[in-house]
Amino acid sequence: MSKSNQSEEESINDDQCLLMNGFNEAIIGFGSQAGAQSLAIYSYDKMLDICMRDNDFTVEDANEFLAFNALTAYMGKGTPIIMTTGPEALELLVDVNESDPENTETSS
Repeated sequence: MSKSNQSEEESINDDQCLLMNGFNEAIIGFGSQAGAQSLAIYSYDKMLDICMRDNDFTVEDANEFLAFNALTAYMGKGTPIIMTTGPEALELLVDVNESDPENTETSS
């Protein structure tokens, strides 16, 4: 492979839209900001349903699994967006931020 072909291939690979294994049914769309690559957007509620259905998890177990394995997972530039709505959305965000060891914010 020539250097110019290698650079082109690397830039294509750097801009890949990454997907989460086992959650294709939870994809609700794709989005991007101006000048940025497209990202997969997943429904948290659908991911929760998939965890409970496929793994026989309780709601609590599914929430814990997703908080640890999906919500705090950074997979590089193409990391998908996980969207949640409703009154529980803020509570979920707070829970994830509190469990994130890299979060250095402190509450007063």
